[in-house]
Amino acid sequence: MKRSLVAVLSFSVTFAALALTATSQPPPGGEKKGGVGKGPGGGGAEKGGPPRYEIGQIFPPFVKDGLDLTEKQRNQIDELEKDLKAKLDKILTAEQKKKIGEIRPPMPGGPPGGGPPGGEGGGQTDTTSKPNFGSGKENPAPATPTGLKSIGGRWFVREGKPNIYFFRDGARFVDLFSNQLGDSNKDGIPDLRIEHDEKFLILKSQNLPNHPTAKFPNSGNPNTIRVQDMTFKLPLVPKPSDTITPVPMGAIGTAINGVVFFNPFEMGGMNAVAGYSEVWFDSCCGHPQQSGVYHYHKYPSCVKTPFPDDGDSHSPVIGFAWDGYPVYGPYDDAKVMAKDLKGEKALDVCNGHFDADRGYHYHATPEKFPYMLGGYAGVVETSNSRALGRAGAGAIKDTQSGESPEGAAIVSVKPGTAERGESHLVRIELRAGSVPAGIPNRVVIGPFEGAKLARIGDVVTCEIAIPKDANRGSLLDGHLEFADGRRGTATVKKNNVFRVGGK
Repeated sequence: MKRSLVAVLSFSVTFAALALTATSQPPPGGEKKGGVGKGPGGGGAEKGGPPRYEIGQIFPPFVKDGLDLTEKQRNQIDELEKDLKAKLDKILTAEQKKKIGEIRPPMPGGPPGGGPPGGEGGGQTDTTSKPNFGSGKENPAPATPTGLKSIGGRWFVREGKPNIYFFRDGARFVDLFSNQLGDSNKDGIPDLRIEHDEKFLILKSQNLPNHPTAKFPNSGNPNTIRVQDMTFKLPLVPKPSDTITPVPMGAIGTAINGVVFFNPFEMGGMNAVAGYSEVWFDSCCGHPQQSGVYHYHKYPSCVKTPFPDDGDSHSPVIGFAWDGYPVYGPYDDAKVMAKDLKGEKALDVCNGHFDADRGYHYHATPEKFPYMLGGYAGVVETSNSRALGRAGAGAIKDTQSGESPEGAAIVSVKPGTAERGESHLVRIELRAGSVPAGIPNRVVIGPFEGAKLARIGDVVTCEIAIPKDANRGSLLDGHLEFADGRRGTATVKKNNVFRVGGK
């Protein structure tokens, strides 16, 4: 009887180990030389990425690496895996063993083989941590300015044709949207239209970025930016939730320019910002997915707010999550990024925290997962995403693993820091043989278009004019575009190459 029980337990452990591998291992991907695959929003694995699932693995490689195992422990686990593989080889059929290499991990709450439709996937979830709502005691609101009417929560309207909407950011009443209401495609319809009812601020968006983008399609992304017809409802009075709702695939919130945020993952479930299949974003941190929806996976450094983010105080609002809570830029205080906060003020797993001036709110966290939102701390308005409600509970966890692509075409950008209100000569050194010959068609660093482009050998120079109201402090990405007869537009990119400094 004892021997039978041991056999049953051994058999259970064997399949538990196999299940752990199947649900935790990053998804397989075909080898590519770079860029983005044809799936919505993201690409396949790069060479050097994680292997496909392997029979007998007790821990996936990224779990092993995170455990800081001793050499003795690694050797003991290797022996266990050899024994486990031998037993599974006898249990599974040849067809089943072949199928193991084709199975993708489930998205949060979703079925194996992929989550619900709508774009990017997800990783594991953290159901143990809670949002940091603090004491819930906010500082008294200042007097409402003359001409403004409260419509609920922190929202106010100045009635007219059109109405102008204001958000109370601490003691400041801010017109977030008036400088976002252009007509980028000249179709007679504003890129962003705003109205309200008794419960919601309603945003109707064509999802067109009002800042420079790369030319799409290009060698890094085969998709085209297309006009959308989107309607979003933001609760006027956000309500805390007892449980965390994971951010789904597709749109998870919107920037104040009406362009949507996506979660950190590409279509296969890997980290799109820093994973082994690092995805190609333009210099403004966005790209289109297969149906043409341009979106941001990380801090959208080119979104222009009503006042510049100097890094000298708390960042301004850059957008909103589907639970109605605002998303702020990276700074919590003068020279202090929210991602670096410790103790009671530290961001929770949703990337949010509470302060008495702003209540609960989220922060963008450049270079730190989850970059935008890790989950929803509040009660989510489900009409904003068909994927909401299918993903279980908990904040998402990172699925970064493997190695990012090596041999970047851009070696350096100098100077790395430049003053506002001036024009600067920027020198970009390229890796020999990595780009087409000739002067690039465009150079874009963050929101700044390069002028007076020139090239000598593997060095490109251009002039960058930085306006007086440019955001200051955060690192910006840069990209170059070249005419390429074979591929249309060849693109190269480097992250975190330049920042605006000075006073």
